[in-house]
Amino acid sequence: MNETEQPTRLSRAEIIRNRIKLLAIMAVFALPVLIAYMGFFGGWFQDRHTVNKGELLNPTLTLSQFELVDAVDASAFETGQHWWLLLVQTPGTCDASCERQLITLRQTWIGLGKHQERVHTAVVGGEPGNQPLEQTRVLRAKGSDALPPAFYIVDPLGNIMLRYQLPQSEQDAIDRAKDMRTDFSKLLRYSRIG
Repeated sequence: MNETEQPTRLSRAEIIRNRIKLLAIMAVFALPVLIAYMGFFGGWFQDRHTVNKGELLNPTLTLSQFELVDAVDASAFETGQHWWLLLVQTPGTCDASCERQLITLRQTWIGLGKHQERVHTAVVGGEPGNQPLEQTRVLRAKGSDALPPAFYIVDPLGNIMLRYQLPQSEQDAIDRAKDMRTDFSKLLRYSRIG
């Protein structure tokens, strides 16, 4: 720059225009973050459409909280790096409702098709003679804590993820089996474990 050259001075209107451009550029980047922050902490995205059919348990439960043991040999129950479909029943004789629950458990497992080897089934509180499938384990709760009667999906790490109400009718049993198969299919498709 020569000594004779003077720096050009911007007019007040140009300064204001440049500041507006700078603020617009900053807004382009800051506005989405601000909207996401307000939406997340403002509860805009809660209780919206979910894709899972079962009830997502919150807070998360684990199998270790319930001290489950095998009803036959009293050995401690472990997931063995498999997914589990648990049916928790009230202990006692198996009536028509109990039979419907066992059939739902069986139909859900059969409907998994190629994923059957990744999923094992168990009945908690049932009788050892009332197994819907050969590989179904019958378990007992050793501790005082017990899971409420329902179907549960358990991941290979022992986390109880989803709960499904027990069916009250034949149509309800069919719908429940479809719901559990749908959720299992999604979980098994994306899971790298089990």
